[in-house]
Amino acid sequence: PTFRANQNVAMIRIQAQADEESVNTQTIAAVEAALATVAPDITFPSVESVGPKVSGELIRTAILSVLGAIAAIVLYIWLRFEWQFALGGVVALAHDVGLTIGLFALLQIKFDLAIIAALLTIVGYSINDTVVVFDRARENLIKYKVMPLIDVLNLSANETLSRTMMTSGTTLLALIALLALGGDVIRGFVFAITWGIVVGTYSSIYVAKNIVLMLAGTVDVLFVGTGADIAHLPQALRVAMDAAGVGAEPMSSPAACRAYNLLLSEGRRVALAAIPV
Repeated sequence: PTFRANQNVAMIRIQAQADEESVNTQTIAAVEAALATVAPDITFPSVESVGPKVSGELIRTAILSVLGAIAAIVLYIWLRFEWQFALGGVVALAHDVGLTIGLFALLQIKFDLAIIAALLTIVGYSINDTVVVFDRARENLIKYKVMPLIDVLNLSANETLSRTMMTSGTTLLALIALLALGGDVIRGFVFAITWGIVVGTYSSIYVAKNIVLMLAGTVDVLFVGTGADIAHLPQALRVAMDAAGVGAEPMSSPAACRAYNLLLSEGRRVALAAIPV
């Protein structure tokens, strides 16, 4: 609603008294009467009383709905990419939802069904940005086969940065207008989405891909193709592999390629190097 300069709106919260599940009608009437003595023209457009049972159902519904959405998204990313990308997306989503709930708890903002809807919107928006970065990373992993993973992920984030910032910026313009002019009815919902887009954009660029980098940064076995025949590895190379905790298996180059492809198809953490020895 729109208020004139001499009109104001306020929300009053009353804690339930001892041995009562919610605020009773007598307490509400006493508060209204006390306020009427101060401002005779005061009106009470809405009076709500929420007991612990309803509050508990709200919390349970919020948790189940958010966890269900995240589980479906994890399955989708796992099938479309790899499990490392799925975990990176989960951590980014937990980061976004956790910061949003934490901000509402810190500022003591009313948490209702509209805020649950905002959380689900944030989850969808954030994972959309994350999938865009992951999709470009997958393309670049095929395109730049010898580039280190950290450089591929940074390149992918930089290539999608302009798209991410323009999308988030235009969305924020609309949300800021709603936040300023939309009134009290949707203010909590819009505030949650506005904050969620800010942290969601941050997590898509800085959180999700770094989790992928942490999970995919090591291998268990290095297959070394030594040419047509098996040759002994240089002592310096063996020492370096042992220090890194990676096993090194020398074999002919065709055998190394076959072993690498076989174990890679099984999801094993392996690497291949073809060097003249």
